[in-house]
Amino acid sequence: MWFSILFGLCLCGLSAIMLMRNRAAWRTVDGTERDEGERSFQQRQYRRRGYATALIGVVGLSIILSVWVPDSTAAAFYWIGVILLVCWMALLAVADLIATRSHFNRLLQDQRDERLVLEAELDQIRRHQGNGQAKPSKDSQ
Repeated sequence: MWFSILFGLCLCGLSAIMLMRNRAAWRTVDGTERDEGERSFQQRQYRRRGYATALIGVVGLSIILSVWVPDSTAAAFYWIGVILLVCWMALLAVADLIATRSHFNRLLQDQRDERLVLEAELDQIRRHQGNGQAKPSKDSQ
């Protein structure tokens, strides 16, 4: 009984700390100049992480309150509800993982595309300055 209460309190405390950190991270991002796509991604990320973190607190509170569920049938339904909350929290975490990975892959591809454009411009400048003689770049050696 005491272990359940202690574990639930730890989850609630962890949730509170994570909510504060998530909010602080949002405040630092909110004040910066970002393009609309980046801002939209960060806003959705903040919301996803906030929901998942709040669910940690709800699960912790549910564990604490489970001590006072008297009937075994009621306890079974109660724990099924808690398990469903944990599954929902896991789905939110997976969604956050996929969205973050997709976002950063898109940023990486944008950087690669920009690099190719800049390298082509640099090659053109080198050809123009070298009377049509392209100097070998470091990548081609």
